[in-house]
Amino acid sequence: FNAYLPFYEDVVLRHLMGSGVRHNVLMMDADQAAVEVGNHPPHSVGRLYTLAPIKAVAAFHPKVIFLVGEKKGVLFAGSHNLTLSGFGYNRELTNLIRYGGEDDIEGALLLSAAWASVLGWAESNAHILPNHILEMVQKVSDFAPWLQPDSTDVVEHCQVLAAQPNATSLWQQLRNFAGPSPVSRVTVSGAFFDSDLSFIETVQKELEPSELIVGVDPETVQFPMNKKRDGVAYVNCGSLGVEEKGSKTPGYLHAKSIFLEREGGQAVMAVGSANPSAPAWLADGVERNIEMMIARKGEEALEAADDLGLLSIESLPPLTEDDWHRIDSNWKADNSSGKDSDASPVVIAVATDTDVSFRVPGNNLPAVLECDLYSSAFEPPTSIRARLDGDEYHFSVEGNKIPSTYFHFSVSDKRYTGVIQYVKKIESLSRTNSQRAFNNALASLATGAPDLDSFVECIKGIINIGGSINTQKQTSRRSGSQGKSGSNEQQKEGAELSISLEEVAEKEKKRKQRLRGVDDLGYLLDVLLYNLRDDATVGMDDTLEERDSMGRSEEEQIDADDEDIDIEDQDIDDDHPAPPADNPLPRCHSKVHALVELACGQIKGLKDLKLEMPRLVIVLAGILSALRLLRGLEGKVPWVGAGGTTFPLKDRERLFAEIVHVLFDEETSVVNPVDGLAYLKEYDEFARLKGLIVWLAWEAGITFADQKPFNETSEECRARRNANRQYVALAQMIGSDEDVISEARQSIGPLSVGDMDWLDQLFRVDSLFSKVCEVPSALKDATSAEAGDFGFNGQRPDSGVREILQRGSGKHGLASHCSDKVRYVVTIHHPSQAGAQKCNLSSVTAPA
Repeated sequence: FNAYLPFYEDVVLRHLMGSGVRHNVLMMDADQAAVEVGNHPPHSVGRLYTLAPIKAVAAFHPKVIFLVGEKKGVLFAGSHNLTLSGFGYNRELTNLIRYGGEDDIEGALLLSAAWASVLGWAESNAHILPNHILEMVQKVSDFAPWLQPDSTDVVEHCQVLAAQPNATSLWQQLRNFAGPSPVSRVTVSGAFFDSDLSFIETVQKELEPSELIVGVDPETVQFPMNKKRDGVAYVNCGSLGVEEKGSKTPGYLHAKSIFLEREGGQAVMAVGSANPSAPAWLADGVERNIEMMIARKGEEALEAADDLGLLSIESLPPLTEDDWHRIDSNWKADNSSGKDSDASPVVIAVATDTDVSFRVPGNNLPAVLECDLYSSAFEPPTSIRARLDGDEYHFSVEGNKIPSTYFHFSVSDKRYTGVIQYVKKIESLSRTNSQRAFNNALASLATGAPDLDSFVECIKGIINIGGSINTQKQTSRRSGSQGKSGSNEQQKEGAELSISLEEVAEKEKKRKQRLRGVDDLGYLLDVLLYNLRDDATVGMDDTLEERDSMGRSEEEQIDADDEDIDIEDQDIDDDHPAPPADNPLPRCHSKVHALVELACGQIKGLKDLKLEMPRLVIVLAGILSALRLLRGLEGKVPWVGAGGTTFPLKDRERLFAEIVHVLFDEETSVVNPVDGLAYLKEYDEFARLKGLIVWLAWEAGITFADQKPFNETSEECRARRNANRQYVALAQMIGSDEDVISEARQSIGPLSVGDMDWLDQLFRVDSLFSKVCEVPSALKDATSAEAGDFGFNGQRPDSGVREILQRGSGKHGLASHCSDKVRYVVTIHHPSQAGAQKCNLSSVTAPA
């Protein structure tokens, strides 16, 4: 809810980064962030950590610390704010839950439930926060593959209660967790109560306890004395949590708890951020606070309550007249103070190498904004103009490395503060150990001492981690309509994938979705498939950093206890022994062979139903991109040598043959996808994979030869016709998809401009097939077909153009794409049912 930024940046953040916690995100109530940034301008925001101001109609009020790693995690959820008081002086209650490893199922479930709530809070602000900020919040889970935020399993004796606009109320969640048994006693403690004591009234009416005890510290509590209810015992908790009485003034009692004792002795306890108020526990929809409580029941709850002193509240002295007088004074003083209205709202600006962009709420915005940029609170500002382009303002930083952290501007006499998020810097900190190790290995390839072992092992390790592939359309949960502001307590505390063919055609004109997001596998694909596809060495210089073997800077190695990625070495076999370490090219061949074998194993996994197609798309695209990258190093790095190749022809042919065997036909075809896989056409990685398969076919030397050579042997004939089938299938796989065509061009062009004729011809063949399949009656009757001709079933054009196999008696077979075995049997009744085109595909110049 609230944070004291000097404390966070100079103490908390420094300790976290010194312990190896690189990726840090601070989520904070947007109104409180505005006040704090105005009072204490940050100096590390946007460069060492991400600030995500969360806007809520009521209050963004949880107090959560979420620390995760590859094999461990810690959750703190309690009453403390990120302030000196919350961490050092107040009397607070906080839950600590650890995840201790793969056998700790309960810990994983509880932290996953908490993380799902955190994601929900961030996504509720998707219409306000830049996409990069949301991605940085989501990226926290990349460090913890054990997180399962969509799990429906629960821990019976402990549960995360999270209040947010689209969830049931906190009170209903607690009632569901506690169960229907009668309650004999309820003990409530907190620092802020709502003005009508609605929460206390609800507890009294719905639970009907024999005793209802409310414990407060009269020196600090905010409580409406004129609304106190009969049948409730009010006690003085001023001594609660004080270890040595009389030694010094006790800290502010800021703890929040509710303890239920059932008939028969069973106990339920909830501790966290929610005060005993209506906005925290009862309010509907967007009117409620965003909170988090941890509820426990059974012996664990009873023991914890005893340790915390909650069981002793019933024996504390009742409030005296003097106590009530003090409480009444607190209430009147708080309600007479107005809300701070001078704070400048915070907007997050996103900075790339050359540009800073940000959005401003409202309509009729001016075309130009005058901005004052600050590098620190002690330096004079730099004036710059931001210009409106669409719904975003932009100002350029090209050629001028502005170290600015924040800036001020005004719109319609309203002053705003812009906090700058430096994308490149934050993303470098947000890389996981696997990503950083891969990045460093990638950078080494452009040097004279390539770290091929690490490069390949990182790829294998990332691929072998597993994880599901998202094929659901992305939707953002957004907050509802605007409403009234939070209560005085908040102010005081602030010091279906099936679609029609028409829809598919329409969507092909638009930008495709992504299958994989921001985890290690997504990062691997982003670097290899998207960032480096134009030039194999572009961007490598940016990845060079002074890091240890785990990818950590000198500062990050302090007190770090990370463990190395455990990847089994699988690339050495009897046929490909490891060459000497001082001979890079043979070592490269061994590693390339390992990647090819890994790809073939993944393809076989799909065939054996051990792998789903979406995951294979991602994995195979990543491996092919890595092989393309290595191939692109030829002629550019000294260790390859003149005339050398990083990707031996034998391995190219082996991998392409395996792809043809599994992915060109049957239920796993990418050439003629069955209905169950048609949705993959919506995804960009699927198109990119097909473009990479075209590149691999070119690397493997696949061409079309329709002329039978003189004295051709039966073996040569078989090989020629097999290559022809593969070529024809390859052309149809393109399907006139511009993304496939683009990927193929960007893969082959940098390697051999001269061989672009091969690619252009393949595109023309694809176009030819599209044309003739639309008008099958224009083709010849297949009864005159000869061995090696190609045709299709006019009633089943979706089965594609295939080699015609003569079977006699008016029947013809359409061959598989990958062999001369019959895939379909066609009976000829009239020319429109099947066609054979007599044309030389190797010299097609136009789809005529």
